[in-house]
Amino acid sequence: AFMVERAAQSVMGAALCASGVLSVYRSDFLRAVKNEWMEQRFVGEAVHFGDDRRLTALALQRGRVIIALDAVASTQVPTSPVHFIKQQLRWNKSFLRESVLAVKGFGVLSFPGLLSFLELFFWFFYLSTIANILVFNPMVGAWSIVAIWFAYVLAAGLFRNLSLIAREPRLVLLAPIYSLLHVLILTPLRLVALVTILDNRWGTR
Repeated sequence: AFMVERAAQSVMGAALCASGVLSVYRSDFLRAVKNEWMEQRFVGEAVHFGDDRRLTALALQRGRVIIALDAVASTQVPTSPVHFIKQQLRWNKSFLRESVLAVKGFGVLSFPGLLSFLELFFWFFYLSTIANILVFNPMVGAWSIVAIWFAYVLAAGLFRNLSLIAREPRLVLLAPIYSLLHVLILTPLRLVALVTILDNRWGTR
């Protein structure tokens, strides 16, 4: 996400999420937005996660956000499948919440608003297309659908990671695995996140 998507957004000065692991902000900016950041509410409920994405949005309201691809940081990562799923669920909730707020707050004529709108649009378009093919309008046999979907998944994983593969060709072997992970786990998780977006429990453990 950061080596490809956020790097592309950074070219426009509109990286949508500066990682909470390592981000640097001007001190005068932090003082100006401290209360607004700490007291954020969504649909009347206090917000307890996605603080890095929210702080990035506040920075974009006042200037530019760029990604330093040569920055190095260490962090803790999920140590079990359950922890990974909980982490991704939390991240997806904040993605959906902040994307909606960005489209509303920036408008689609700005880079942050346009990029957020496109992320949401293509995700819903992808889901509606899959639902139409598999559920509402199966024009071909089930095995043909599976074959077409599998080919699409592999191609998407490959093209999505071309810049990384150019740096490290061996990563091409991981593209199919990434694609299957995205379709079988991350896409359903985003649906769960949409349904439970008002559940503010942290969900790490």
